[in-house]
Amino acid sequence: MGEERTWHVTRDDSADLGFALSCLVPGAITLEEFKNWIYLVLAESEEFPDYLIELIDFEHKHELIRSWRDVVGFWPASPLSRVEERGVVGIGYARFPQFRHDTISRGEARATLQQSDALRDRFARSFPTIDIPGDEQTAGIADDDRRVSTWWLAGDDAHPLTISEVQTRFINQSAAGCRTMVLESDTGLTLRLVTNRTRVMVMLTGPGDAAGHAIDPAAVGTSGGYLLDNGQEDEYADRDTVTIPDALTLIGHVLSRGTPPQDRWSIDVPE
Repeated sequence: MGEERTWHVTRDDSADLGFALSCLVPGAITLEEFKNWIYLVLAESEEFPDYLIELIDFEHKHELIRSWRDVVGFWPASPLSRVEERGVVGIGYARFPQFRHDTISRGEARATLQQSDALRDRFARSFPTIDIPGDEQTAGIADDDRRVSTWWLAGDDAHPLTISEVQTRFINQSAAGCRTMVLESDTGLTLRLVTNRTRVMVMLTGPGDAAGHAIDPAAVGTSGGYLLDNGQEDEYADRDTVTIPDALTLIGHVLSRGTPPQDRWSIDVPE
């Protein structure tokens, strides 16, 4: 028997079972890899529920999912946040060249995965034999989905940037005290990011004075500390800004698709 660890796979404590299932359902792992995870749990546990053994008998993923409640008796709660769920989709895109998702693009999902260290650590713990390829290993697959236009820092069109480079620069510049980033594209779009190191105002403008910004409908209150390039410090309603993880996801969406998201976005109408 291998080293004993505590695995959370019971009705009252199902986080690990929920995580493994959350990886199987969208296709980040195969059914065989899901079974290998079960073998790992069995090998490292003194006690385990009988339904884990029953799950090994299934030959097809959809049959397992369809019969899940009959075998297990409950649907485990996923320990993942909404952002991390997009990161799991990114694992699928990274591992399988033909992987597709109905609502999340390759660029958006992979960009989210790059920023999800906790998700990557959890995946490595659950599936220690599986490596997640990096962007440099999947560049040829992702090119047409990652970026529909060329983006650069305002005034520096000689140096186009990738999604991951923009996200990294934004984090590093914010940490260094520069709280505004402006990106321009060859399609005439401009993406402006202003942060107070906790939340971010994300604004997109385009030809014809079209403009909009990201919103967080559930947020309440007002925050200051948004430092502009000219030294002015602004204050915004939290509803009109987003968290830093959500801002990083939005960067991936806009750079990969060239359009704002369909939800949590407000069109700015000139007065």
